[in-house]
Amino acid sequence: MIDLHSVVLLVAAGFLGGAINAIAGGATFFTFPAMMASGLGAVSANASNTVALAPSSFVAFIAMRRYLAGSRHLLIPFLILGVVGGALGAWLVLWLGDERFRACVPWLLLIATVLFAAGPWIVRAMKAAKLEHEHLGVRIFGHVFQALIGIYGGFFGAGMGMVTLAGLTLLGLTDIRSMNALKNLFTSLCNAIAVIVFIAAGAISWPHALVMMAGGVVGGFAGGKLGNILPPARARLIVTVVGTVLTIAYFVKG
Repeated sequence: MIDLHSVVLLVAAGFLGGAINAIAGGATFFTFPAMMASGLGAVSANASNTVALAPSSFVAFIAMRRYLAGSRHLLIPFLILGVVGGALGAWLVLWLGDERFRACVPWLLLIATVLFAAGPWIVRAMKAAKLEHEHLGVRIFGHVFQALIGIYGGFFGAGMGMVTLAGLTLLGLTDIRSMNALKNLFTSLCNAIAVIVFIAAGAISWPHALVMMAGGVVGGFAGGKLGNILPPARARLIVTVVGTVLTIAYFVKG
């Protein structure tokens, strides 16, 4: 069962996560800690959080699917990397178990905060490097890099969007609409496979996931409206500050 206090917490976190995702990304910084604060173990919180956020990336992909034409040559490898990476990442969560995964949480939040904050810089740096994407070594590195992102996506996933965009520059993509469409497809696939693994393991608390999902849907709509007022750069700053505070809190908490 889920008590009223947890319902309010999960709806509020879902709303904030959905809103911030619509503007700049970074919902996990709000939603995952709320799942744990509602009484779930670390593994169940991560699995339920993946379910709660899965629809948002899929909806984003549906909205941009027409731009996939510019990245069709990468669809097959990305489908494979998404399936394998998402499954492997989710399996690693289950293999670690509650105690060991809980010990990873502060480090995961730290990594996610750094990835999220540095994401735009990483993308610019990749573009500025002007690596020759036709070179075999660069293509291999780009696919290995994406495979690691896929595993991270199934494992935790916070901040993977901007890093995926950076990886796509290694593979020769330059049109931001095509890059975002492929990124959203890849993220959706990682999430979907991870959810299947978590369902098979019975790791999901459906009441928690569905309550947060409802808040996220409303928040996503509100965020779409707020995006016309709040600049993405400011939203990214807010998320980075939240991520930093949470990281410190989890390290102090031990």
